[in-house]
Amino acid sequence: DLEIRGAGNILGTEQHGFIQEVGFSLYMKLLEEEIARQRGEEVPSGPEPVIRLREEAFIPSSYIENESERLRFYQRLFTARTERERRELQEELEDRFGKMPEEVRRLFEITRIRSCAKITQVTTLEERGDGVYLAAPLETLVRFQEEGKALGIEGKLVTDHAQVLLRLPRVPVETLGMLFAKVANHGGEKDRR
Repeated sequence: DLEIRGAGNILGTEQHGFIQEVGFSLYMKLLEEEIARQRGEEVPSGPEPVIRLREEAFIPSSYIENESERLRFYQRLFTARTERERRELQEELEDRFGKMPEEVRRLFEITRIRSCAKITQVTTLEERGDGVYLAAPLETLVRFQEEGKALGIEGKLVTDHAQVLLRLPRVPVETLGMLFAKVANHGGEKDRR
């Protein structure tokens, strides 16, 4: 639409001042969310989920040697909103730098989980000594429990300091990713497109 009609006042004095106040990254995020809302797309709201998993998930310097280029890929990965954007970024990485090491694969999976966690209102995903714990509204925890059974993951509702949590056994991060995608899509496969 910007190419057809022109940008107008998008970076005029009003927007430029706003960008300076909130920062360019936050401005772009707010702009993307508003565009998605205008298109009728679902825009996850609320705080960012807290994810604490004991996984080696990063882009090693042996894979992308140039630090600024590595940081650009981190930024692009963390701002990717859809599975399609993450998949395209993954393909670009493999085209340019070869097969991704496991640490990078896990990083992609964790960002996918974070995106799905926001959609499903999971506020915390934390690995502890005896398993992985999810904090979310009760109906969400029940959905995770039900969908987990289909994947062979037996979850149990537990209380912790007057909060109901879902305790899952330790499973590979890829399995957690499948579970989160399944619940985020209400059992469908639309997030995988």
